[in-house]
Amino acid sequence: MIEPIVIVHGWSDESRTFRGLAKLLEKEFDSRPSLINLADWISMDDDVTFADLAEAMQRAWVAANLPTKPRSANIITHSTGALVVRDWMTRYYQPSSVPIKRFLMLAPPNFGSQLAHKGHSFIGRAIKGWKNHGFETGEQILKGLELASPFTWALAERDLFSNENWYGQGAVLATVLIGNEGYDGVRAIANEKGSDGTVRISTANLNCSRLNLHLDENQTLVKNLEIERSNTKVAFGIVNSLNHSSIVPNATAKSHAEETLHQCVLEALKVGDGDYLGQSEKFNWQERLVEMTRDGFANASLFKNVVTRVSDNLGNVVTDYFVEFYRTSGEDGKFERFLYETFLYSVHSYKDNGSYRALYLDVGSLQSLRPGEAINLKQLFVSIDAHPQYLDKRSKTQPVGYRSLSPTSEGGICIPSGRMDEFFRPHETMLVNVVLTRTLSAGVVTFRHAKMQQ
Repeated sequence: MIEPIVIVHGWSDESRTFRGLAKLLEKEFDSRPSLINLADWISMDDDVTFADLAEAMQRAWVAANLPTKPRSANIITHSTGALVVRDWMTRYYQPSSVPIKRFLMLAPPNFGSQLAHKGHSFIGRAIKGWKNHGFETGEQILKGLELASPFTWALAERDLFSNENWYGQGAVLATVLIGNEGYDGVRAIANEKGSDGTVRISTANLNCSRLNLHLDENQTLVKNLEIERSNTKVAFGIVNSLNHSSIVPNATAKSHAEETLHQCVLEALKVGDGDYLGQSEKFNWQERLVEMTRDGFANASLFKNVVTRVSDNLGNVVTDYFVEFYRTSGEDGKFERFLYETFLYSVHSYKDNGSYRALYLDVGSLQSLRPGEAINLKQLFVSIDAHPQYLDKRSKTQPVGYRSLSPTSEGGICIPSGRMDEFFRPHETMLVNVVLTRTLSAGVVTFRHAKMQQ
């Protein structure tokens, strides 16, 4: 017997969009309408925050008499609905007490969306198709949805890097599905490689990693370069030929892509503990999902989302910096041109706090840079150019700041060829916390012996 199902829509949407999905589920699960619950939440009011939504969802959940026992309900979300539910879960429950058993996320912006920081006119015309642009967009929600937002970083630390596993056997059986196709018509202006038109594949995937970099005054690592993986592998699939809107199933499938989507959705709502991580001999949901969506994986551009957060050893937030890539000492113009025209596809600085940046990397382009290819890549160096720049210990005009490294120097963080695959896994996000060491000249504070007159 299937548990009750709750469907939560995304930003700028409403529950009626999901009536087709509800009919599909009613048909599959004994045709019982009472099994399906459609949620509505306010997303376009500029004053509503994610914290407001979490509190309101907890109240509404209890008022609707939805199950509160551990793992007693299933939930489906589209787009921003995933962030609403993740925030609610981790604020009001523990992994052992959360009432969710299966959590299906359709095109979730788990690490943000490239459209969230666009202006009202862009969102209104290109995304919503409205002729009148004088409307509220849900300013506080969009701040959380912006690429490299502190909100999505903190949320990941709560559930993906927590001491207890939120997802997996005996916990929430989570599944993420996203398309690889952009929009048609005027909305095509929002399309971006490696996305479904609204959300990047790499920012949807909950499987992610974290890297802590503590650098001394010369940008030498204080500790070894160790990548920490998120604590549970979450089921993830890319459905070929679907975009951000068409990833929401209709009652009937009219194409091969929609048939694949239906199969994935229904299987995600039936998967059991033993099947989820392949611990039973008969079924492995992780592998099965990849197999069902293999065309999506094959046809998706290979990108990685890297979110950097930079501060210093004195607790200062560093908001003005540049992440520099280089290969070796000496002149290397051809390689650097490739890096900044192809590999480093885009950079976004979070509007309210410039210490957070999202670097969108075309990691598929690195395949042409392996040893023996036209541009050989035996290692990759990374350094941080931050403001204020410390120039000289005797300088009076700039007595404090951060030392920069020249690309002619083999310094900074070195990623050897043998670790490229580890660092640049496609379709994922990496959170990189950087702590720089701030340099102070001797003249910032001085003391002198007082000469007292007799």
